[in-house]
Amino acid sequence: MSLISEHRKTRENRSQIALHEFKIRFKKNSNAIYGFVEGKDDPCFYLGFIENCIPDDWHIELWDVGGKDGVLDVYSKFDWRSFRKNQVLFFVDRDLSIFTKESIPNEMNIFVTQNYSIENDIVNPDTCDRILREVCGFSQLEYDKSDKIKTHFDEQLEYFQKSLIPVMSNIIIWRIDNKKACLNDIYMKHIFKINNGILSAISRPKNKDNLVLYIHDQCNLEITKRNSVAKITREFEEKKHYKKYIRGKYLLWFLVEFCLSIYKDCKTLSFIEIEKKPKMVTTLSQSNAIILIATRCKIPLPLKTFFENTIEKYVALKKAA
Repeated sequence: MSLISEHRKTRENRSQIALHEFKIRFKKNSNAIYGFVEGKDDPCFYLGFIENCIPDDWHIELWDVGGKDGVLDVYSKFDWRSFRKNQVLFFVDRDLSIFTKESIPNEMNIFVTQNYSIENDIVNPDTCDRILREVCGFSQLEYDKSDKIKTHFDEQLEYFQKSLIPVMSNIIIWRIDNKKACLNDIYMKHIFKINNGILSAISRPKNKDNLVLYIHDQCNLEITKRNSVAKITREFEEKKHYKKYIRGKYLLWFLVEFCLSIYKDCKTLSFIEIEKKPKMVTTLSQSNAIILIATRCKIPLPLKTFFENTIEKYVALKKAA
């Protein structure tokens, strides 16, 4: 059995196990919301958002099924004559589907992120400000200084996104050509560094001559279709796709490292004066970032609308019964 076949079998088993447990746990007309998500990090975001939409005596049960295909596979196995669509929800990332022509069902209980992933909607200046205040210890930071940091964050974020256009352009070609690549093997720490709140690119990532060589080496792929990549690159720049379709996990890396840089270098920042370095409230790192950030971000508007059309209608129906 090939490695791809093994991965497919593992994913199918995972979705089958999740569906089996759901059927055991499910109670029709109960004060419960059920859902299926792509990966292990997704409940960190969605649970908190859902909890804000339901009464205190309600509960939520989410299953991660190992990817978008797993979520859609579970959905396809439902007989909706036996379930309410506003009680059983499905959450998937849009990813790069507009480029790969991937089909995602347009159903009222399937939430598809507006951008690449849910992380793209929460990496913003407001989330940065909360992390700095509540995690990094800047609770007493004056708001005019906070405004300067948020403006600087936006500027550096755009530079980061634009710098990743070559990476995302090649990833799109890999997806179109059905080339398998582990995107987690492309490490942002090999490509960028942030000092004094300033992002800079590393000229020779992991001693490779350039960024494109680095990402292909990391993913064990040969460089192909240069003209196709150039076309995608132009489209990314001209249509500003870099603001929507940079991989969410890469953006999270930027958010964490930016906040850590502001904390570490706060007394030497060129764009703001901070006289005293505060005490970090809790350790912030790439390994615990999801847990700390998930509770400190605003619900994206498309997700709020989705909940209004599903969860809130189900809650209202229960109250009227």
